[in-house]
Amino acid sequence: MSAVKPNWNKLRNRYVTTDISLRKLAAESGIPFPTVRDCAKREKWVVLREEYRNKIVTNTLQKTVEKISESDSDFNFDINRINAVAAQKVLLMLENVGDNPKYIKSLTGALKDITDIKRLSEKISDIDDTVIINIVSED
Repeated sequence: MSAVKPNWNKLRNRYVTTDISLRKLAAESGIPFPTVRDCAKREKWVVLREEYRNKIVTNTLQKTVEKISESDSDFNFDINRINAVAAQKVLLMLENVGDNPKYIKSLTGALKDITDIKRLSEKISDIDDTVIINIVSED
């Protein structure tokens, strides 16, 4: 009577893609632990697991950066549109205030604030994707 040959590819894939220990994998598959350990060492399962996990982290970070970039683009579009509308309204008000220095000062201050907001949003959009990756990967 011959023993059933272990499906090493299946065992390796399970080890690489999950958190199962070699000892538990051996127990569940009915293979002696030293045999599983030796095969894992020979085929570098620990390295394969680490590469698999790094690939998942890298893909997750790339998707996160893409989503941040998309939302950043939407944010800049909204800020630019709001700035344009606000600037138009302030300019219209400036035309209609006459010579009242108090109103002119307030409205020119509003124009300066609009310009500052636009500059700030441009600085935010200039943040390099690698900075975002570093920030995200620190968590």
